[in-house]
Parts: sequence; C-alpha cells; structure tokens
Amino acid sequence: MSHTLPVATGFTLTFHHALHKCEFDWEGLNKQVQIHPSILWWMSCNWSDIVSPGHGNTLRCKTEYRLQGPGYERLYQAHPNYQGEGAYYDWAMINFEGHGDYPCQILLFYQKDDPVDEEATGKVTSGIHAVVNSCVAREGTSSERMKNMQETRLCTRWELESNPKEEPGRQYPRGQHPNVAVMYSVPVEAIQGHVYAIEESPGLQEEWIGSRYVWTMNDQQSEWPNIFLSEKKW
Repeated sequence: MSHTLPVATGFTLTFHHALHKCEFDWEGLNKQVQIHPSILWWMSCNWSDIVSPGHGNTLRCKTEYRLQGPGYERLYQAHPNYQGEGAYYDWAMINFEGHGDYPCQILLFYQKDDPVDEEATGKVTSGIHAVVNSCVAREGTSSERMKNMQETRLCTRWELESNPKEEPGRQYPRGQHPNVAVMYSVPVEAIQGHVYAIEESPGLQEEWIGSRYVWTMNDQQSEWPNIFLSEKKW
C-alpha cells in the first residue's frame, strides 16, 4: 500500500508566535488564491499540538493525497481554488479510534512525521496527516431519526461539530452567540473512503449562528443493492 502527496505545489504556513497568527504563501502561479481564514485561525490556535518540533515555524501543506493498493487507487483533494473554479474540499468517512466513523471535510494535507515501517512489529505509518472539519454523533436510533425526518434509507443528516466562539468580555443576546468549526489533525490511515455529502449551507464559514447540517448518501455500490432488494418495507 502506498501513501503519497502527488502534487508538487501547495502552500507554506508560517506561524508568528508574537502575533499568534498564521500567514500563508501559495506556491502556485495564481497568487490570488486564498486560504480560508477559519483554517488559518485553527492552525494558529493549535500549532504546538499538531506540528512536530522539527517543522519550527513553517509547514508545507498539500492539496492532494493518493492511496494506492493492489488493483485500486483513491485520490483525495483539498484545494482552495481547484482549476480556478473555487474551493474543492473532499468529504470522507474518518475513523476516530474508539469513537467510530464520522463524515469529515478534508481541508489540507501535510507530512507530520517521518514514515515508519517496522518489520519486527509490523507497524507501518505514512506520517501524513489531514486537517479535517468533523461532524458530531447522531442522536437517537435509526428509527427515531427516520421518524424525525433526519434519516432515510438512502441518506442521513449529520450536524457539523462546533464550539461557541471565545471572545472574552463580549456579550451576545440569547441565542445569538456565534459558533466556530471544530477541526482535527488525523493520520491519513484513518480515512475510510469518500462519501457524497450535501451541505445545507455550502462552503466554509468563519462563524455562524445555530447549527449547520450535512446530508450524506449511502454508498451506491455497497449499500444501495441491499436497500432496493431488501424485503423490508420502506
């Protein structure tokens, strides 16, 4: 099995400790490309936790990751301006160890650690990580979600994970406190596969009021045949 970052260009993040902020330098020809502020904000808040000491104050980020194995290939993209037509961030199911699989939007890739291939233990890791925007666990049983119009036989609704925006000293009217996205840095080995997702409010947002939802479709090849051929009543 092969894990690679196939595209030579990407962008470099620079963390300024004194300002506690990240700036970026796009390596492609189109210098008008922008990295979304929510990504820069999250990276600056979590720099010491997700970036290995050897990277110092800079980190090279990539927009594509390729997984190759016997007879198959998967390409995952996280591009702020794909082919000049706007942002393109793939959705995938990510396994969070001990918690299960959740749909996530992939925002960037980077080489966090050196690859590991220990013949004695069989441990093999690529060292490549992805920064993702995750969803939270669904509430209730499948039957309850169907009754509440939050799930069908073909698709299901997830809520984007968020936290209240921290602004010390600022007061908001009840129900008007903005939320910000919760992101994670995960090893690419945790990626389980692509998932087709439809965002009710498309696009990355710096902040929002209330909840944001995403609908994911069940896999057409592995799940739809069983659904349509099942004798269970709809």
